[in-house]
Amino acid sequence: MGASTLEEFLKIPESQWISSFASVTQKPFVFLATCNRLEFYFVSDSPDDSRFSFLDGRLTSLTGTETMEHVFKVASGLDSLSVGEGEILGQVKRAFDEYLKRGQKDVLLTETFMSAIRAGKAVRQKTGISTGKVSVPSVFTKMLKNQVRIEGSRIAVIGSGKMGMGFVRLLTQNSPEDISLIYRNYPPKEKVVALHQYPFSKLSAIIPQSDIVIAATTSKEPILFPDMFPEDRKFVVVDVSNPANVHPDVRKKQNVVYLDLSDLDRFVSSSLGERSVAIHDAEKIIVEETVKLDRKIKNHMIEEYLGTFYGNAISTANEEIDKFKKELSKGKTVDHLLGMMMTSFTNKIMHPITSLVRSISEQDPQLLQALKEKTFPDQNAGLSPAEDRKATQNLPARSRRSTQKP
Repeated sequence: MGASTLEEFLKIPESQWISSFASVTQKPFVFLATCNRLEFYFVSDSPDDSRFSFLDGRLTSLTGTETMEHVFKVASGLDSLSVGEGEILGQVKRAFDEYLKRGQKDVLLTETFMSAIRAGKAVRQKTGISTGKVSVPSVFTKMLKNQVRIEGSRIAVIGSGKMGMGFVRLLTQNSPEDISLIYRNYPPKEKVVALHQYPFSKLSAIIPQSDIVIAATTSKEPILFPDMFPEDRKFVVVDVSNPANVHPDVRKKQNVVYLDLSDLDRFVSSSLGERSVAIHDAEKIIVEETVKLDRKIKNHMIEEYLGTFYGNAISTANEEIDKFKKELSKGKTVDHLLGMMMTSFTNKIMHPITSLVRSISEQDPQLLQALKEKTFPDQNAGLSPAEDRKATQNLPARSRRSTQKP
């Protein structure tokens, strides 16, 4: 789609991502977009499927159990910029709901996300991962206190969404001189005492008079530029938007202290020790849930195979019965026809099993022996090793007369 950097990818509307992905595959998929990630989840026969070449190889690819563990960590808040944040679980749920609404479903994909959502809930209920200040606004507020005195400061918050209002609520508790909320489309529904609200058209007038500026909008382009920050005063600028709301040249100004999501990542990484026990407990839950999901998926695959096998057996039996009736009408004896029918049916059913037994015999003789003992518990009792090998060799030979697949 013409994008080469993460910021350019993030500027692409979600609907365009979904339509682009849907145009190259008829298979179901889940698309998850947050402030710092774009992720597609789908079931494919090959991780190198050329139909997804439009992604240009720029995104990390995970398969199998790695994918399960990853989505579990995402839903549990362990893969977030602020470990333990509660918002990500809601975003995973919304992504799953959108997948369900599109109508196309895959059993493995559905089970994976249902299990991940359950794991996310369990981690928050059974560990202390979400205790304390773990939201993005709360962590940035803590970072701000290391840079500037919030008490008595004039603060401008751009964006009236959940993130922007999260900053407003927290900063109000720190006795600022003034908080101005600048909204792009609609004023917030939530009422906050002593909060001044302004439309986006007032942005250029309010920013130069502020000490702290926080950008938290969904704009795909920069909205804050160097000329908004006069040289005669100091500013602390926080950009929690992705893609960035602040023009790169603002970061170069000597009188501007700039903080963005990369600073958040470093800050959180340096303070994870405080919740190391909760993280360890969360990881144990994720491992347990991943094992359960893996077992459930394998059982599903077994049941799916057995259902197909039994269906083929019934179809083959019906074909043999039809042949029996036709041959019977030609005057052939019942005993002769029954023998032919049972031999033909047995050979057709046993053909794939014979191939599998041969493969097992070559790769793992001990597994074959265990299979024999389970299948024929009394048949080979007391045989010598030489006689046992002969019996093993003769077992698949019975179906050599027919190579017809069911």
